[in-house]
Amino acid sequence: MSGPNQAWRGDITYIATDEGWLYLAGLKDLFSGEVVGYSMSERMTKQPVMQALFRAVASHRPPAGLIQHTDCGSQGGFNRSSQQLEY
Repeated sequence: MSGPNQAWRGDITYIATDEGWLYLAGLKDLFSGEVVGYSMSERMTKQPVMQALFRAVASHRPPAGLIQHTDCGSQGGFNRSSQQLEY
């Protein structure tokens, strides 16, 4: 990688609160280390993952060929651990 917005890494973590669990989906730029998108939800589903991705694309406008890497968890909705996004 020679600059930002060439590859993003996504993952979900959970946070314990007094009222139950919250799930944080985040995307990080692998070059700059910047968090480019995130979303929180009370349920671990595909929705917060996709919302984080949509927010990241809307705010950073990455060039064609961006690689999105995940651990292939069931919530991501991606069919490989790394793939180029088409938007």
